[in-house]
Amino acid sequence: MDENLKELIFSRQFLLGPRPFVLTNQWKATPLEKSLILSTHPKLDFEIETAGSCTLVLLGYIIDPFNPAKTSAEILTDIIEKATDVLTVIDATIHLSGRWVLIYFDSQDSVIFTDPYGLRQVYYHVNNEGFWCGSQPEIIKAATGLDLNKNKNFLEFITSLNYQSTECALVGNKTRYADCYHLLPNHFLNLNTGSSIRFFPQKKPSSVTVDNAIQIASSILKGSMDAISQRFSAMLAVTAGWDTRLLFAATKNVSSRFVYYVDRMGALPPYHPDVQVPQRLFQKLGLNFVVKNSREDPPEWFMKILSQSVSEARLLPKTRMIYGVFSEGLKSIDVNGNGSEVCRNFYDKFSLISGDNPTTAELAGFMGYYKSKFVKNELADWENGLELNGTFGYHILDLLYWEQRMSNWGAHYASEQDVSIEDFKPFNNRLLVITLLSLPREYRSGPRFPIYTKLIEEMWPEALAEPINPTNFFSSYLHLCFDHLPLSIRSRLKLIRFALKDFLKISKGRLKRPVVFLK
Repeated sequence: MDENLKELIFSRQFLLGPRPFVLTNQWKATPLEKSLILSTHPKLDFEIETAGSCTLVLLGYIIDPFNPAKTSAEILTDIIEKATDVLTVIDATIHLSGRWVLIYFDSQDSVIFTDPYGLRQVYYHVNNEGFWCGSQPEIIKAATGLDLNKNKNFLEFITSLNYQSTECALVGNKTRYADCYHLLPNHFLNLNTGSSIRFFPQKKPSSVTVDNAIQIASSILKGSMDAISQRFSAMLAVTAGWDTRLLFAATKNVSSRFVYYVDRMGALPPYHPDVQVPQRLFQKLGLNFVVKNSREDPPEWFMKILSQSVSEARLLPKTRMIYGVFSEGLKSIDVNGNGSEVCRNFYDKFSLISGDNPTTAELAGFMGYYKSKFVKNELADWENGLELNGTFGYHILDLLYWEQRMSNWGAHYASEQDVSIEDFKPFNNRLLVITLLSLPREYRSGPRFPIYTKLIEEMWPEALAEPINPTNFFSSYLHLCFDHLPLSIRSRLKLIRFALKDFLKISKGRLKRPVVFLK
C-alpha cells in the first residue's frame, strides 16, 4: 500500500498495551506507568503531565468554556493540581468540553475514562500478553488478532433490518469480536483488574431555577464556541432543527470565525427545509451561508481504509460528506449538534410517559429494537448495573440515550470522520447536561422545547427570525398521534417505513449496502 494511504489507517487513534504498535515511522510510542506503552497516530494530539506520584495523560483535545484561551496542556495542569485520586480527577472535568480520553496513574490507581458522551472511544481486550486498550476494535485486532463474535443472538442482530434501520448502531458493550469490549460513558476502566466501574450518577442533580439554568448553559455554549474557534478553523452545520439553531445562537460574538454550511449529501433536494430555512435565516442576518452537495460516493480504496480503521464502517449519504471533506483537503473541525437530544427528552418528546421504570422490552423498543434478544440482554445487564448504582433522580430514558445511543451511534460517526476531519459536539459537557436535566421535563419537551427557545432568546434572539422545524398542522398532529401509539406498534411502523423507503431506493438503483466490511 502507498505510504500516504497507509498513514490514513487508524487516523487519530491510539493503542495502549504491553508492546508498541507503530504502523508507520510517523507513529509515536511512549512508555507509561505499569509497563504500558502508548502508541499514537501522528494526527492524535496527546499531553502528559506529572505531579508527585500522579501522572495524567490526555488523548485528543480538551477545552474550558469558562477560560476559552486555555490550551489543552494548561487545562491538564489545572486537573492534576486538584488530583488526590481518580474521583477528584473526574470531578475536575465536570465543566470541560472537547473530545478526549484521560489516563490516570498514581501509587494505587491505574484507570482510563472518556469525555462525557464517550466520543473519543475506548475499547479493551485481555490476552496472554496483558491488557490492551484502543480507539477501535480494529486497532486492537491489528496488534493482537481477535476472533469474530459468534454469539447467535449477536449475529442475528447485526444482520437484521432493525440494525440497518438505525444506521447500524450497536447496543451495550459487546463488539463484532469475541472478548473485545466497549467502555461506556460514565464508567472508568481499572487497568489493573480490567473491570469497568460506574462513577456517575452518584448524587441527585442540584435544583436550579430556569434563570440559573439559562445563565449556566448559555455561558458554557458561548464559551465552548469561543474556545473551539480560537483553536481550530471551525465549520458549523446549520439545518432547520433545534440543535444547530441553538449552537448558531451561541456563536453571535464569534460569528466571523465560523463557516456556516449545510451539506445536501446528494440526497436532500434544494427545497428541503434543512436547506431553505437556514438560507433564508442567514440572508436576513446578512451572513454568509454555504450550501454544499457532497454527492460522490467514496471510492473503494477509501472505504477499505475506513473499514480497516473503524468497526462496522458504513456507506451512508453522510459518508459522502466525509469523503468530500477529504477530497477538499479541509483543515477544519466539524461542529455539530449531536448529543443535544439527551437534554430534550428524545425518547419521550412530548412527555407522555408518566412512570420512570419502563421494562427492558420497552427500552429496546424506544431504541428501535423491539424484538431483538441480543439488545434485550444487553439492556437488562445495563439496567441491572444502573439499579445497583441508583439513578439518583435522573430519568432512565435520558440515561438510555446518553449511555447507549450517544456512545454507539453518536460516537460512531465521529470515529468515521477521523480519517478526514476532527469532530466537536458542544453538548458533550457534563455540567451542561446535568444542568438542563435538572429542570422539569416539561421545559425540555416538544414541540416547542421551552428551555431551548429561552436559551436562543438569551444568546441571539434574531436567530429565531425563521421558524425551527416548520411543519403544518396536519404533520404536527400526525406526529403527536404517533407518539400516543403503543410502543410495539410504533416500532413496527418505523420498521415498515424504513423497509418501504429501502425498496423504493433499490428499485431506483440509488441504494447501496449501509455497511461494508472490506478487510
